[in-house]
Amino acid sequence: MGCSTITLKGMALECLATNGGVKNVYFVEHGKATIEDTVVETAETTGNHTINASDITMADNTKFIAYHFAKHQGSLTTTTGESNGNKYWQSTLALQFNRMEGKKHLEIQALALGELDALIEDYNGKVWFIGYDGYLSESAGNTTAQTGTATDDLNGYTISLTARNGYLPFEVKIDGSEATAWAALISEPANA
Repeated sequence: MGCSTITLKGMALECLATNGGVKNVYFVEHGKATIEDTVVETAETTGNHTINASDITMADNTKFIAYHFAKHQGSLTTTTGESNGNKYWQSTLALQFNRMEGKKHLEIQALALGELDALIEDYNGKVWFIGYDGYLSESAGNTTAQTGTATDDLNGYTISLTARNGYLPFEVKIDGSEATAWAALISEPANA
């Protein structure tokens, strides 16, 4: 008898193309956004691994803050890992922000030093939540600020944030009846 409590259900063939890349990322300090354990259990037992935007509870006067960047400059990759007999999911969020400038220095420093939860919006209209049972943080050496050499080199920043979780990132329902709850979770940057 195995240890898994997951029941295989299969996947139908999908004929529609998908679009790669991250469109927008919304960050908040870890612990400022919570999801009840019962919501996670329901998402797992029903097999859809989806939560509603209204399932995310925010600390008073707190919202996820938007970080926008040029198209095709962000990715989310999640892989399995194992250590000391424990399995986990390691999610890596890689982002590139163009143009070095002082106000961006402070934001990159804050991201690099923070313990963060994130809502990650992809180009398929899906939003993914990282933060239920872990947080994103930067490992030394995964952030750069550069001017570039040639005209078409990057002048800007790259940062890679990693989280180890017991779950794959949860899909967050943001449309239909959840659109108002989604809008209440996020805020545009103050220094835009």
